[in-house]
Amino acid sequence: VTLAAAALAAMALAAKQNQDQLFGFQRELIMSGQGALIGAAGFEELADNLDRLAGVSRGGAVAALTETAKAGRFAGEQFELVAGAAARMEASTGRSAAATVDAFEAIAKEPLEGLLKLNDAERFLTAAQLQRITTLREEGRSQEAANEAIRLYANHLNDVAGRTEAVMPANHDASDGR
Repeated sequence: VTLAAAALAAMALAAKQNQDQLFGFQRELIMSGQGALIGAAGFEELADNLDRLAGVSRGGAVAALTETAKAGRFAGEQFELVAGAAARMEASTGRSAAATVDAFEAIAKEPLEGLLKLNDAERFLTAAQLQRITTLREEGRSQEAANEAIRLYANHLNDVAGRTEAVMPANHDASDGR
């Protein structure tokens, strides 16, 4: 009976934690003006997808989702790219999810300028990539420029995370529970 009671208490605690995480996430969506666009099932699916990324824990996934929601700038594919990159960077390099989301916000506001500023520090853009963003902007396709810029930076951060994990496998394996 005691074992069953302990199992029931653990399940109740886990359910309460999940509910608290969902509430925190939805609160940030609402406060950022997006409303509660993502319900419980959507939140669980996003958290589970991020939790499957190399080195990312459930808590890291929830933190990245919440920070991305707090920004209030991202939806759909952008939301997933930003949250995924934020979760991976925190897990592999220790760079906070908030700092990563802030970098993406700069890109979302001004794709070309945001990328150039980040490129000054991180050296990741090719001339062709830069030209593509410039062309999109000059053609008046600012949303496409922002989407492309966010994709470029997300790919760069995922590459950084992968390279970090490759040179520091002991840290990565420990954080992954392997």
